[in-house]
This record gives sequence, structure tokens and C-alpha cells, in this order.
Amino acid sequence: MPDTKKLDKAVRIIDLDSGKAKAALLKSETYFDFDLPHYFDFSPTLMAVDAKLAGKPISGIWKSPPSDHEGVNHIIFHSKDGKYAWRPQELIHPVIYVALVDALTQASGWGLVKDRFAAYAANPKIECVSHPVVTDTEQKDKAAQVLSWWMEMEQRSLEFSLDFDHVIQTDIADCYGSIYTHTICWALHGKPLAKSKEGKQDKSLLGNQLDRLIASSRHGQTNGIPQGSNLTNLIAELVLGYADTQLTALIEQDEITDYKILRYRDDYRIFSNTPADGERITKLLAEVLRDLGMKLSPDKTATSNQIVQSSIKPDKLHWIGKEKKKRSLIKHMLLIHELSLEYPNSGSVAIAMSKFQRRVVKLEELKDPIKPILAVATDVALHNPRVYPIYAAILSSLLSHLDAADRQPIVTTILQKFEKVPNSGHLQLWMQRFAIPMQIDLTTTEPLCSAIAEGELQLWNSDWLPEGFLPLLRAATYVDQGVLATLKPVIEAEEVQLFGYDY
Repeated sequence: MPDTKKLDKAVRIIDLDSGKAKAALLKSETYFDFDLPHYFDFSPTLMAVDAKLAGKPISGIWKSPPSDHEGVNHIIFHSKDGKYAWRPQELIHPVIYVALVDALTQASGWGLVKDRFAAYAANPKIECVSHPVVTDTEQKDKAAQVLSWWMEMEQRSLEFSLDFDHVIQTDIADCYGSIYTHTICWALHGKPLAKSKEGKQDKSLLGNQLDRLIASSRHGQTNGIPQGSNLTNLIAELVLGYADTQLTALIEQDEITDYKILRYRDDYRIFSNTPADGERITKLLAEVLRDLGMKLSPDKTATSNQIVQSSIKPDKLHWIGKEKKKRSLIKHMLLIHELSLEYPNSGSVAIAMSKFQRRVVKLEELKDPIKPILAVATDVALHNPRVYPIYAAILSSLLSHLDAADRQPIVTTILQKFEKVPNSGHLQLWMQRFAIPMQIDLTTTEPLCSAIAEGELQLWNSDWLPEGFLPLLRAATYVDQGVLATLKPVIEAEEVQLFGYDY
């Protein structure tokens, strides 16, 4: 069993010892860092599987290889633009997830991982500021991660305007979907060994173990790793840290010394004092990534000599000062709608919706007509999927001011609007959150919605497992009925917002 001693504060997972690292990785929030209603708690499931597995390799317990089966992981598709760009958020099969955690946090393996990250940090001119963090304070792990973006990426970028004149911003196209699982072994053991006949056949190599386990959860697919957990965030950092070392070697060969690179996972900011140095480093980075099967996003690569302005996202600069405190609710929502058209699915739209939600939840009565506000808020959500949880909270507040008989037809109409948006399961999960205490009927297609009432539901395909594991994977193990029984009709800000203030 993992060491369950509490952490004193938010820390990088990589800075923990192996026991505490395992405990951190078995937290529900670490297992799936996507926004879900708080009655979903996967920690009991993971702990029960951990006790049952008892450190044994899954090859010793399966009836057939999981790679022979589809649907082993559960996927919730999340639209990035409300149209055709889909980001799969995967709940890795708990048995495979625990096996991954076991392999990674065994004392010898964890020591190797820590050594590799130390080597990646050897060049002080390339800084990774996106290491996964955990905390046992009231602040969520995800909030701590967002703070690291603000403090380490945006604030540091502002500081670098004192030392540099130029910045190039770029990122990796479809990073998680492009990571070749075999490169995990390259990152941990070096490419020559990993690609050698001896290395490929050595099943004891940690990199090979992680490679096989990830591929086995995805029907044997080796192109791409699951997105949605701090565990795979950590594995992605292994591969991207390896890329940092390869980039360092090429930069040194070119004898470029006057530069600084900040990397937040797949997001790069390259600072220099001459445009030529910045362009050359960007080309070298593209070469390194190409060798790893990845590439830069040409439409997200931009050069600027205005570092201060470039350090802050355009949507944030646009919104600063735009919001006025004194206006009607409908005018407030229309202003947010205007912002969402200018900067769709941006962080500023989410922040603006959050502030609106905090405003409306405090009102004992509404003077504005409710349906026009609902209509505009719904149009914002239709085209800005990242606000689904906050939109649901706003919806619950507005509906609470209507008679119970008037709520059902409005919700039915809204669901019909969202039927035009494929893969809207994430929205359904959040609408279910207020529909339950309001006793509103929902027609849903997201399987996780069924877990609320169907305690025997098997979310993951476990046909490859012996029968003894199936009771550990029932919906009843990860749906907290005690929380469900005490749900309030109106979703509070704390359920859907990371902060009580804006970043």
C-alpha cells in the first residue's frame, strides 16, 4: 500500500519519494484532472485495485491481453472549438492505471525517473515550468498547476523583457496524440539502447514496461498517449525533457549562447536578442521534434519584439478594463458573448463567465427577464466548450428563479440545441449535476451519466480480466451516494471555479 502521509504543501510529484509519489498518483484528482461533478471520486476504486493487484504485473492475472480488446479506456471527447477539433480525455482502465503507477514508483524505477529529470534540468537556459504538482490543501491540484502557468510562464516572460529583445512563441501540434510510446524508452534509457535488439527484448526496462502498458490500454496503438491524468502528464514531461536535452546539444553545436527558453509542457517561448538566433533555435527545435514524431504548429508560431505585450495572452489583454461593474445581467452576458466571438474558447471567456456566475448566484431575485439571458449564455456555451461546467452553474442559478413546472421544457430545449454538437457528454454530466436535485428528466448519451443510478455499471471494457476484479470496478465504487444525497439545486462557485479571484 502507498504511503498515505500528508504532503505539507503543493509540490512537484517528481520531488516526492516513491511512496508519497504513489499515494499522490492514486488520488482521484490526479487520476483524472478533467472537470467532473464532485460526487465522482475514483480514489476508492484505485485503492481497491491496488490492494487486489498487490504489485503483481497484469500479465500474470489477465485472461487475455487487454490490447486485444477495444474500449479498455473510457473516453470523454472534449471539443476544443465547438466544431470539429476534438480532444479525447481518457479515464485509463483502473487496473492498467495502477499497474503504470506501480511500475513508475518502484524504488529503483522512481530513482531512474528522478535522475532523468535532474539531467533534463542541466541546462539552465531551458526551463520546464510545467511539472505536475499535487497538494493536500484546500487548493485543488489543478489550481496549483494554473498558478504555475501564471507565475512561471507569464510573470517570468515579463521579467525576461529586461534581458531580451525578441520572443518566439510556438507549440507542438496535437502533442499527446503524437507522442510515440517507444520514445518513452528513449527518454529513460537512451535511444541507442532502446532501439537495439537487446533493449527491445528487455522486458525489465521501465521504459518498455510503460510503453507496453499504455499501448495495451489503447488496443495496441503506439502513436499517442492518453490525456487527462497527471500520470500521463508526467510521462509526457519525460519525453519532452528528453527533447530539451537534444535541443541543448544542437544549440551548443551552433554556439548560440544568448538565449532563454521557457517551456510549459508543449508550449515554448524562445527569448533572444537577435531575430536570427531565435529563428535558428526554432528550426533546431523542429528538427528535434521531427525525430520524435512530432511537429510545431505553424499557425501558433509567432515572432515579436514586444515581449511585454506577447507575454500576456491576447484575449486577456482585450478583456482587461472591458467589464463594468454596473450593468444589467443581459448586457453583462451580451458583453461576454461579444468576447467569445472575438476570442472563442479562450481563458478570458471562462473567467468572464465565472465572474457572471459569482454575480448571479448572490442575487435573491432577478429583475431582468430570465429567458433572454439563458439564450445568450447557451449560445456562448455552444461555441465555447471549456465553459460547460460554469455554464451549468449559471443555468442552475437562473432556473432556480423559475417555477419548477417551467424548468423541464427549457432544459429539454437546451439539450436539443446541444444535440447539434457531437460528443457533448461533458455538458450532459454537468447538467445532470443540477437536474438531480431539481428533479428534471434528462436524456443522456454519456455512459458516465448512467453511473449515478446504475451501481453495477462497468464503464471500462474488462473482458480481459478475471471475474474477481469486476466488483472493484462497479460504478458504486466511484460514485459517492452520500454527496449525491445532499446536493443543492444551485451549483456553487466552489464546485466549478478554481479560484475566488482571476488569473
